[in-house]
Amino acid sequence: MLSSGMTVRLVTACGVLVSVALVGGCTGGGSAAPAVSTQPSTAAAGAPSGASAQPTGTSLAIGAVPSIPSLGTAPVGIAKDVKLDAPCRLEPGKFTLKGSVTNTAAQARDLQIVYNWVPKASSQTLARGVASLKNVKAGETKSWSMEVDLKATAERCVLLARANRVGSLG
Repeated sequence: MLSSGMTVRLVTACGVLVSVALVGGCTGGGSAAPAVSTQPSTAAAGAPSGASAQPTGTSLAIGAVPSIPSLGTAPVGIAKDVKLDAPCRLEPGKFTLKGSVTNTAAQARDLQIVYNWVPKASSQTLARGVASLKNVKAGETKSWSMEVDLKATAERCVLLARANRVGSLG
């Protein structure tokens, strides 16, 4: 039988190992980025709006990251369709992350790109950027951007990119 302290450490270690196994770091410009699956979190009150008009992007820092908007009940991963204009910045400061995404499906879809910045040996989210694109036509490539305010050095940024039928984006 494990003590409660050992159980907490074991569960934490397992969570970190699973996160590392499922998640890779950001890749350089022009290359596809790895995907991660997460459940949407509850909305952060007063989350600031990003700089781009269409699509919109948001980001907050340590302890107050924006929620990931709902994308319906059966979204599919699209990480292979996402490109970054430049590698993710990992040093603290305010910056804009930009890229593009292509709807490779045979029909129009709502698309969502989320980047989380995480520190070394932790699954804590230091900052999050979210870009949501509605009704992207089949075969169409759209540019996206998100404003990020990273308050502490991150080890990596992690992509969650998903798509679902038009009208799914909450």
